[in-house]
Amino acid sequence: MRQIDGSKQTRKGKHLNWEERIQIETLWRQGLSAKEIGAALSRPERTIRREIQRGWILHRLSQYSVEERYSAQRGQTIYEERMRARSSREPVDERLAEYLHLKIIKEKKSPEVIAARMKKEPIDYAVCAKTIYNLIERDLIPGVSNDSLWEKHKRKQKHRSLRLPPILGPLAKVEFASKNH
Repeated sequence: MRQIDGSKQTRKGKHLNWEERIQIETLWRQGLSAKEIGAALSRPERTIRREIQRGWILHRLSQYSVEERYSAQRGQTIYEERMRARSSREPVDERLAEYLHLKIIKEKKSPEVIAARMKKEPIDYAVCAKTIYNLIERDLIPGVSNDSLWEKHKRKQKHRSLRLPPILGPLAKVEFASKNH
């Protein structure tokens, strides 16, 4: 399959829904491979493989036998748990907000420097530099904005100078000199 053909068939950036998970479970039990299931659902093979791994369970058939298989219910449950965890992030800890305010406003430190020092210090609310930038962007640190960041404030737009070509090039000078003689 060519790359262009594959990109036309996929629904890029779309999550699997309950009906698709049921179809995956049914087709998997029929013995189809992840590649064949992906083709049937117009999804990449890797998406199907991840989903099967996510919903893989040990199903007890009897007291003495167990079967490994994909469960659409398990896949959907894990998906919903992850989406809930993603959307319900806790508000910024007061100690973290105060610490960041002190470091950025008073000490004029960049988020990268702050994050590196937080890793070295035994702080239970340490975060990475990207998280600090995100908190600033969303105005979750009182009194701190992008203008407060020394590095961003210092940066200026680079202006390109316009270079005009000379009106008379080197050949024109030669011709001009020969006409005078």
